[in-house]
Amino acid sequence: MTICYGPRSRNCYSACCYISRKPVLSAEVDQVGLENVIEKNGKYFLKNKDDFGACVFLDEDALICEIPYQMPFACQQYTCADVFRFDLFWQEVRHHRKKRGIRPP
Repeated sequence: MTICYGPRSRNCYSACCYISRKPVLSAEVDQVGLENVIEKNGKYFLKNKDDFGACVFLDEDALICEIPYQMPFACQQYTCADVFRFDLFWQEVRHHRKKRGIRPP
């Protein structure tokens, strides 16, 4: 199970949750918590767990977002359908998960 139900959902492992610097609207900062965002030049972004880690809200074992009803607008609207070279990024995510001992469900 992934948070996505798009055409790539069988293979994605919630890969979009590994993309760094996902924007958060200033109005959403309170709902996701200031401790879960990074502010840079007046803009807010979701934190990731480490350099190539998942978003702080992704349960990597279950591949489910822990805040589905408070998910930032950018996450709700995101689709990897048109992302250039997403297949390479997906392979990188898969390798990272395997290296850390995290298997897909």
